Amino acid sequence: MDPLYAAIFAALVTYVCSRASRETLLVFSVVAVVMSRTWLEIPAAAALLIAFGSLFAKHSRRRVGALIGALGVETMLRWPSIAFHGSTAAVAGAVLAPLFVSAYRRSSTVERRRAKRMLALTGVLAVGFSVPFLLATYLARTDISVGQHAAESAFGDVSGGSAALATPKLRTATAEFETASSRLGSWWTSIARVVPLVAQQRQALAAGAATARDLVAVAAREAPSFDYQEVNYHKGQVDLGRISAMLGPAKVLDGSLSRATARLENLRSPWLIGPIQSQLRTLDTKLGRAKSSTDLAVKAIPLVPDMLGAEQPRHYFLAFVSPSESRGLDGIVAAYGELTAVNGHISLTTSGPVESLDAALPSGGGSLTGLADFMVRYGHFDPGQHFQDAPYSPDFPTVAQVLSQLSPQAGGDRLDGVLMVDPY
Repeated sequence: MDPLYAAIFAALVTYVCSRASRETLLVFSVVAVVMSRTWLEIPAAAALLIAFGSLFAKHSRRRVGALIGALGVETMLRWPSIAFHGSTAAVAGAVLAPLFVSAYRRSSTVERRRAKRMLALTGVLAVGFSVPFLLATYLARTDISVGQHAAESAFGDVSGGSAALATPKLRTATAEFETASSRLGSWWTSIARVVPLVAQQRQALAAGAATARDLVAVAAREAPSFDYQEVNYHKGQVDLGRISAMLGPAKVLDGSLSRATARLENLRSPWLIGPIQSQLRTLDTKLGRAKSSTDLAVKAIPLVPDMLGAEQPRHYFLAFVSPSESRGLDGIVAAYGELTAVNGHISLTTSGPVESLDAALPSGGGSLTGLADFMVRYGHFDPGQHFQDAPYSPDFPTVAQVLSQLSPQAGGDRLDGVLMVDPY
């Protein structure tokens, strides 16, 4: 409706300017020049020159006023934003008010009566067209509230991996949002689209409810297959097939969340009232949290089987850290273990006190390469001779590199990763 309303507005201002006083036309033209930028300054300056020249004429002419109004309103409709949102509308209202008052005073009694009737009719129609939407909003309030509460709780369950708990909540949310969407987007509320400001509220509520409905419907369908709490460690074995099977549902959920987030982004408007903006922000925050979970799942699921030995055996160094002596990263390594994963079967293949690893190192200690910064800072402590001192650095990836290089030199397997735990 915006192009149509812009055309009506331009025609109305042009008509009013044809009847306004020359002084108000001059003020209107000056403001148009001040507010215009780049190429808009050309028509604004033309309007100002014509308005200034009309002051010297013996009588005002309607055609001249109409021309000034036509040039000025075209720049007004394209004014760049300044300061806060709505500031240009406020300036336009301030400069148009004297024009309308002047035109009204200079009009005949018949024209004044006609203007009053048109204004009253416009008001009645605006109210009448808005009532169905306001009624639908009132009726949909409970549906949206119940649906949003169920969806937020369900997304929390999905983020925690408990899709079994989330599924019935998602079905409830789907039904509630479906009811709200049907009410807000019904044909008998669509007439509100012709009412400025009310139209934005209807679009945001109707599209927001439809977006939530579509999202939770997809989630309710896919969530049962995305329950990673069901991936249990049983008798040393992890079901890699079940992990891989979650990738498809995870991608579907992730894509659905992406589409919902994009649709909500398109609904943002500074003309929305506070409660609606607050509801959209809350839903957007919840979607963002769920999206971070599905993003991680989409990236991690393809990697997990290989990490657990689907392609070849994987070896992980397990460092047990004691805070009895402080180091840059927690404390000293007091004991160790090696986890071996073969096709999802995980076992602790070796373990013992860290001193046994120190004794197995070559005479003079192990060699460390590619750790220039670490050696500059801590090399004088001879970290290559003592496993327990690897946590000198507060950076765990650096410590993991030190342990990964020392372990094979002490007779261990080539490592695929390092895990570190402490009593806490």
